[in-house]
Amino acid sequence: MEEKSKPKLILNPISKIIPEEYLSNNKTIEILILLEGFTEIRKYAFYNCTNLKKVFLPESLEIIGEHAFYHCESLPKIEIPDNVKTIEEFAFYHCKSLTKIELSKSLETLGKYAFYECNSLPKIEIPDEVKTIGEYTFYNCISLTEIKLPESLETIGKCAFSSCKSLPEIKIPNSVKTVGFDVFYDCDSLQEIIIDNTEKFVKQNWDKDWNYGCDAKITY
Repeated sequence: MEEKSKPKLILNPISKIIPEEYLSNNKTIEILILLEGFTEIRKYAFYNCTNLKKVFLPESLEIIGEHAFYHCESLPKIEIPDNVKTIEEFAFYHCKSLTKIELSKSLETLGKYAFYECNSLPKIEIPDEVKTIGEYTFYNCISLTEIKLPESLETIGKCAFSSCKSLPEIKIPNSVKTVGFDVFYDCDSLQEIIIDNTEKFVKQNWDKDWNYGCDAKITY
């Protein structure tokens, strides 16, 4: 089928907000285009749109709400516009076909479970403004082989990278102040965790079980 004949939805911003549950559980739409003017996608807006294959988001967008694209299991890539500062919890939960994510340069917070079980994703680069990676954010992303964390990062939530079974190493920047428990639990391939600053690591608020269930070598 040619792309022009695929089920497509183009939305004009009569309001700046895509309301809650706007198109949730739709099994038909394959292409979604949001035109300039939208600033927020509210929770469950495109929840469980299992046939959605292409999404075009406007540069005016600032917030992607919780569960917004939850279980959009056919979506292969997503580009988050640079004005987006917040991706809320469960936003792209179990988007199992995602192989490419381009995150906003202005992003500050990745909510918990945001990319949980995006198990086709091979790599992710967290932008320079991000301060918080929530709990279980990249849990069970079993294809991840590369994660780049920014110097702005302050908090890594519990189990944030648990069960990332293909990840060989990771570097934790010296800006990190708080780390939850079991962050790298069940990361079978993890060989080395590089911690930038020994003194800060000792003094700051890292859970005593932050590396529980992980046999990787810790390098300072």
